[in-house]
Amino acid sequence: MEYTEDILYKLWLNILCGHNPMYIEKYIKKYGSAETIYSSDELYKSLLSDLPLSFRLKARRSLEPAKELIQYCNDNGISVISIDDKRYPSRLAEVYAPPQILYVKGEMPDFNNLVCISIVGSRKCSDYGRKFTYDLANKLAKAGVFIISGMALGADSSAHKGSLDAGSNTAAVLAGGVDIIYPNQNKSLYNKIITNGAVISERPPGVTGRASFYRERNRIIAGLSHGVVIIEGELSSGTKLTANWAVSSNRDLFAVPGKPTDKGSALPNSLIKNSAKLIVSAEDIIEEYISVYPKELKYGIDLIDENKQKKNTSETSAEDITYNFQAAPKPDFDSFDEKQQIVLKYLYKANSAVHINDISRDCSIDMTELSFTIIQLLMARVIKQHPGEYYSIS
Repeated sequence: MEYTEDILYKLWLNILCGHNPMYIEKYIKKYGSAETIYSSDELYKSLLSDLPLSFRLKARRSLEPAKELIQYCNDNGISVISIDDKRYPSRLAEVYAPPQILYVKGEMPDFNNLVCISIVGSRKCSDYGRKFTYDLANKLAKAGVFIISGMALGADSSAHKGSLDAGSNTAAVLAGGVDIIYPNQNKSLYNKIITNGAVISERPPGVTGRASFYRERNRIIAGLSHGVVIIEGELSSGTKLTANWAVSSNRDLFAVPGKPTDKGSALPNSLIKNSAKLIVSAEDIIEEYISVYPKELKYGIDLIDENKQKKNTSETSAEDITYNFQAAPKPDFDSFDEKQQIVLKYLYKANSAVHINDISRDCSIDMTELSFTIIQLLMARVIKQHPGEYYSIS
């Protein structure tokens, strides 16, 4: 692997700062480029006096460690990409303290010419959340969207698997080095990703992830993407940090609603309340970008057209709708909260598709609250939607 002196200076500064992105950003802004700092006795001494003691004790004004790191990466199939490299994602350069160096195992995706969506959620994702995530990523990938996540257990793993099973590539952003497989249960997934995409990190090989690294990693996940989808998570979870990075980096923020009584629904429901776009399908996301990226999402156009055609051919009269649902199965009412039970029992008794206005009137539920309840029941797949805002037992 060829490299320039510029990348050596950047690596030297990264090593000097313990690969801490906030320190690197601080000193570049304060003193100038890595090469400028290295070449000036005065600037080097000033920076050294400003570093924490633990960093100063390890400090070396030598490019040899950088050369050794380059050689190690070269021997182990790891690409080293600096912020000035044409392969460096332009969107990532926009975030706060953008990584000066990226380490990549696999083939670096052409992020600048892809429509990228990051999908993240709880490591303790529910069975439903995992399935929804898989289906969402799978359908988005088939439409031409490039999926990014963090390779954690739960939602992240489901997002990568959904994309890979669609025959698409995917990227995993790690908190530790790209040669450290974590969690170990994802060894098979890791190998598939580096064969069909890439694992990426700002931390050098051999470094194990720590809590602070995960917080910093989340800005990269948001920075690489056009938009971020939040599946499940508690209000205090690390997933919230990714949502915060998405907002602060001016990325689109999407969230999948869930039952208000579920802990895992607390974060997405809160985000929706505070202006994140509510989504219940891949089409909701595709429609956000298809007018801007019609070439990249050409299969998404086919998907949306196909769904519209299905809706058009399924339009029937009120009499037909009533006839179609005479054998509606009885739901397990006790599995749902009070408002959901009211709607379910009403639709079950009606034994037909009913307009949302009639549901609101007959069940005495405010339209805003009813709309949210309807979404929850649709996600639980116990009711189905028909053209013209009619609903019935599924």
